Amino acid sequence: MPAHGGQRINAVDSGETLNLVSDVTKVKTSLSVVKDRLLKGQIFLGCWEECRNCQAAENGCDSLRRGIQQLIDEGAES
Repeated sequence: MPAHGGQRINAVDSGETLNLVSDVTKVKTSLSVVKDRLLKGQIFLGCWEECRNCQAAENGCDSLRRGIQQLIDEGAES
């Protein structure tokens, strides 16, 4: 094992850029899957677990898409 107390590396820059999604319409994962995972993490998106509008829509309701877009926007500001 290497000796402790030597130089430390706090971050490794691999030169790669992150390819982050900035628009909810570009999210490839089903928004219902995203919704389930966020709700399990106690993050409320503007619609509840049994949202009838989400059940009727192909990829989530307008409230869900707005909520996810808001999270994306807030993350971009950080």
